[in-house]
Amino acid sequence: MISLRTPSLAMRLARRVVLTSMLLPAPVAYAREAICEVTTGTARIDYGRLSRATTVSAESGELALPLRTARLDVSCSQPEDMTVFFRAMPLDARVFRFVDRGRFSLRLRDGLLDGERVDLGQLDRPGTTPARTGASLPWLPEQGIAPVKAGHVVTGRVFSAYIDIDTRLDADALVVGDATQWLVQGRVEAAGGATRDLFLHAEAIAGSCSVEVVRNISFGTLRSTDLDTQSAFTIIHPTQRGELQVHCDAPMPIALRVQRDERAGTVAEPAGLGLRYTEDQLFGLGTHRTGANIGSYVLRWGATAISDQGELLASRSPDGGRSWAPATGNLLVSHAPAERMGYASPHRSTDGPAAVTTLDVVLDAEIYIAPARVLPRSEEIEADGVVSFEIIY
Repeated sequence: MISLRTPSLAMRLARRVVLTSMLLPAPVAYAREAICEVTTGTARIDYGRLSRATTVSAESGELALPLRTARLDVSCSQPEDMTVFFRAMPLDARVFRFVDRGRFSLRLRDGLLDGERVDLGQLDRPGTTPARTGASLPWLPEQGIAPVKAGHVVTGRVFSAYIDIDTRLDADALVVGDATQWLVQGRVEAAGGATRDLFLHAEAIAGSCSVEVVRNISFGTLRSTDLDTQSAFTIIHPTQRGELQVHCDAPMPIALRVQRDERAGTVAEPAGLGLRYTEDQLFGLGTHRTGANIGSYVLRWGATAISDQGELLASRSPDGGRSWAPATGNLLVSHAPAERMGYASPHRSTDGPAAVTTLDVVLDAEIYIAPARVLPRSEEIEADGVVSFEIIY
């Protein structure tokens, strides 16, 4: 019998909390008076509702929010030094603070001055020589960016560029017991004391989920005389399929993944059956006391799942939740670290898992037992496969 070991997460009620982060130094004083205006296309960068199931994990282990872009425009009544600064609470010399467990960085690119393409220069204060120039530059705390030509800062009436905003969260930032809104304020400062506030907003979805194995996968008993006596493995089909049920105390996008094969290192690849599996699709069955690997098995997700939102279709992500696509074919379970399985509405399978409070998933399996020449035929052998599942929400 294969048992499925699953985590259980505590249930807690959700309530709304608003956190605001703001620390703005005094604006830069410019030498000449001018009538200038700063606009950013939008005053609010919104990341929407976030959950662990739909937020991408970066290679560093951080959670990477979708890249956002805003247009910056500065217009003045007379030619001015167009150096712009971004003021917000710095986390270090390169990034700004995004509430307690996050950070964001800015990049300015594609500058135009009075309609002509210009490079950008990075400098400490207006009127100084740029320490670095280029078509795209990081916009750092306490560092200004100005339009430049031939390495020198140039003045003008209208300056525009694009701001790329890259926001990252600590891996546990979305583990919240309450619905939490994050609101961070920054400010663009330009010539003539002109300013424009820019807000970054996100909501961490609250709630808890638990998973229960309501039915294990059963295979019954195989007689030793049924084993192949040469080199081929023997296939065993289940007499009972497995079933997982997930319960959440609020609608959640739920993804499932294999946390680990508890019998890793004991896989005996099936031979003589014309089957081909990748290494991450096979699970171990443990070893006999003689040290021989008993065999291996594969698991298959159900093509559909039942939820409080009705029947949902399998949707797979091979890259840790970065992208989703309809899952077709034999739906083999993989223990690759970035593999995720979710269940989506029929016409929204590329949007990721649907937000549900209950989800019922059926699992199927096949066992492959090593041939008789490998295993002793005079004693009972227990195939001991164990896999741990994780729910991500």
